Amino acid sequence: MVIVVLGTIVILASPSWRGSRIKSELDSDTRTLVDTLKRAQNNATTGEGFTNWGVRFDNTGPTPFFQLFSGPNWTSGNKYEYFPLTFGVMFASPASGAAEEITFDLRTGKRTAGTSSIVIRNVDNTSLTRTIYVSSEGAVSTN
Repeated sequence: MVIVVLGTIVILASPSWRGSRIKSELDSDTRTLVDTLKRAQNNATTGEGFTNWGVRFDNTGPTPFFQLFSGPNWTSGNKYEYFPLTFGVMFASPASGAAEEITFDLRTGKRTAGTSSIVIRNVDNTSLTRTIYVSSEGAVSTN
């Protein structure tokens, strides 16, 4: 009888636990993404390396990722920390097969190039999304 009761509790709690875990993974990736953007902006503002800094959001391969870089762009710049998205999280923007960059100007920290928002979502529940905005002035926010 105890095993039946425990089994029932596990079955009833499982969807709730899974939903909580999925939301937690999405929130964790959002925090890391925002922190990386703010770090790029801070590095540009303080003149680290005497160059612009940015973040590339890459959705071209089997593992979507974002990466901190310094220089005019990701291709010709120096690449630093690499962050693959958590399993079960993917980019909605940039779209599959695309990549985008957000670059911050040396000293001013304003966005010099790139998109104004990045969207990540859960693979299974596409309505569960997070949007990260970067204003032209360089302010980073999320919904």
